[in-house]
Amino acid sequence: MKKKIIICLGFIVILGVVFGIIDYNRINNLEDPLFMIRVTTGNGSIQHYIGIGYRMKREVGLSYTEPYYMDNEIRFGLWLYTWELDFKAQVEYTYTIEVKESDSCSKDLYYSEDDRDIYLYCLDSILVNDGSSTVELRDYLNNEGISIDEFIDLFIEVDTYDDGGSKIYRELGDTTQVNGFTDRGLTILECNTIEGNKDIYLGSIDMEYDTSFCKNEAEYKTFTRTYNVKSIYIDDDEEYVYLDIEQFQGESSRVRVLSSLANEVKMGYNYEFTFQYLDNDFIDNIDSIFENTTLISIKETDKVGLEQVQEAIK
Repeated sequence: MKKKIIICLGFIVILGVVFGIIDYNRINNLEDPLFMIRVTTGNGSIQHYIGIGYRMKREVGLSYTEPYYMDNEIRFGLWLYTWELDFKAQVEYTYTIEVKESDSCSKDLYYSEDDRDIYLYCLDSILVNDGSSTVELRDYLNNEGISIDEFIDLFIEVDTYDDGGSKIYRELGDTTQVNGFTDRGLTILECNTIEGNKDIYLGSIDMEYDTSFCKNEAEYKTFTRTYNVKSIYIDDDEEYVYLDIEQFQGESSRVRVLSSLANEVKMGYNYEFTFQYLDNDFIDNIDSIFENTTLISIKETDKVGLEQVQEAIK
């Protein structure tokens, strides 16, 4: 009997050593452990994980779902003693986010992903600085292959609503503190209504849930017009550029567009400009279209003449 107990204990020790080595290597490679259980509930700043004879303690910066290199501290070791791990030197890059708030508080379509619309609310733009360049968040996520869900995982869930499960996320769980991940704070509303609304809102630090956000009351419409870009001028505000554009057998004008939408635009080429709007109570000319709708994309086209897309305003 005693021999069997010794054998069992020995087997457990061996398992603990093997599992501990595997989990240590995974964590050291910025991967989740396989054989540890998170024993801390909720999104507290201190998270505890237990394995067979070993444990890990994380002091997280934003949430336990964030990448390990973003934690303030990670300690790994035996139940009786742990040592600190340092991942920051292993990370190829880190990034910070600059939130630019809008003078007028409105919701504007930012981009779409997997049949979901992502909106800016009370914001003009969200810029990502990775140490070498500054780009719009939507472009950064697309270029790095990061989904909006992975980005949301960096934030702390603070509220769930009874409309089907819509959720609010913040950096530190409140509306007063910013921890350095963004310069002015950011709030995310992830709609999940019974009716099937999956829209996402990116707003200022003090944005609160409103029932009008996730309702399907307003149906946005889109249309596409093709223009030839004759000239490009840089605005004093580097967020914008001026384009001299001309419609085939039609009018021409100078328009002001976001640099992030026009960063691939070249003079002399044809482009399909796609606009979004709610009500068609505006005049069908270039100046009125650019003033009363939201330009959501500019795509190069090789169609010429009458083949070009010139959709009617519905």
